[in-house]
Amino acid sequence: MNTLRKLLQFWPWLAAILSGVLCTLCFPPFNQNWLCWIALTPLIAAVWFSGRNSTRRWLRNLLLGYVAGIVFFTGTFSWLGSLGSLFGSFWLKGLPLLLSLYLGLHLAFWSWFIGLIAPTDFLSSRRNLQTAFCGASAWVAHEWIRGWLFGGFGWNGLGVALHANWPLIQIAEFTGVTGLSFAIAFVNVIAVTAPIRFFVEAQTRRMRPHFDLTLTMVGIVGLFTFGIQSVRNPPTTNPLHVAAVQANIPQREKFDPKYFDVVKQKLDYLSSLAHQANFTPELIVYPESSIPGKFESYDTVQLLGAMAEDPGVTTTLTTQRFLSRGMAKCKFIARSISFRSANTFRYDIHFRCLRLWRANGCRAILRPAKITRCFA
Repeated sequence: MNTLRKLLQFWPWLAAILSGVLCTLCFPPFNQNWLCWIALTPLIAAVWFSGRNSTRRWLRNLLLGYVAGIVFFTGTFSWLGSLGSLFGSFWLKGLPLLLSLYLGLHLAFWSWFIGLIAPTDFLSSRRNLQTAFCGASAWVAHEWIRGWLFGGFGWNGLGVALHANWPLIQIAEFTGVTGLSFAIAFVNVIAVTAPIRFFVEAQTRRMRPHFDLTLTMVGIVGLFTFGIQSVRNPPTTNPLHVAAVQANIPQREKFDPKYFDVVKQKLDYLSSLAHQANFTPELIVYPESSIPGKFESYDTVQLLGAMAEDPGVTTTLTTQRFLSRGMAKCKFIARSISFRSANTFRYDIHFRCLRLWRANGCRAILRPAKITRCFA
């Protein structure tokens, strides 16, 4: 009994750790994306229902969020530790933990804010909806700040967890991942307020209409319905033929000048396969990680210039710094991307919307039903 009481004293910290673990499980390699709808609820409960007698409750709420952030970011970016083996550096193996010590601060401030807006009671639908709206707004604000502050590290926003849920992610055409993160955080807050409200009303035997829960469910169903309808009724547009080249270049070879010509030959060969297919590609996409050398080096720039000289074909690198021919930037590649691997290492890529900003400033929205093949 004494052991149980001691454990109960630590339940807020265990709840914060649980939130970090649940958020981690939403992302690869676990891909339990359904957990995103409840991943933040243990942390919210810990902030709202513990530490009432604490002299510095605001600091306690900060630390609870910081613990959850450290667990989440260490887990979801654990793959960065492989850089230690790649570059033979012991310190790089601890990169996930070092990053989480900084990235956890963002979740800490959200936890502090959630503590500020904690409702005094849970019987008002309007107040619960306001709390959910403010909490979700604060969540997307922290993800946005994380994406640009100190150079930005915006990977794995909460909305990314829904990458496989194609009906829901269709709103990304208008809101980006931010809109998905908002919806998830909103549901998490309501997932805490609704059960508490049911419990309080059961004790007082005074049941009221639950507009907060009802409107939240209607909103999610509405997003789901919109996604299905937008896929079933695509607008009439011209198809875009795209070849995506994934060369699978080891990073040691990418940065080694001795392999520059070898990598170049491989890219040339894979690009030639695209031209030999039963379509003429209008856009060829290369990942930056497959381009030999550093992106800013003279030889690499010359190579990219030669790649872009193919008449009638736009060459794009999947990076914020990419070479283009006939357009200034690619703002948004939407909405549903899926891969089907085969023994030949050929992939079919499907997505619904490609939004491009051309060099003359005009915006073009292309909605192919199928983007043909990736050669590797």
